[in-house]
Amino acid sequence: MNCATLTLADDGVRQVLARLTPRDRRILLLVAWDGLSGDGLAQVLGVSRG
Repeated sequence: MNCATLTLADDGVRQVLARLTPRDRRILLLVAWDGLSGDGLAQVLGVSRG
């Protein structure tokens, strides 16, 4: 990928993230970028996995 393609991809990601609710955005980032599993995610959010 060249720099222009990465910039376009970054802009697209930002636009999609901006459309999410703050809670959904946080969940997505915790799973996708921080690599949390279902158990880890539930613990961070203070909820049961179910």
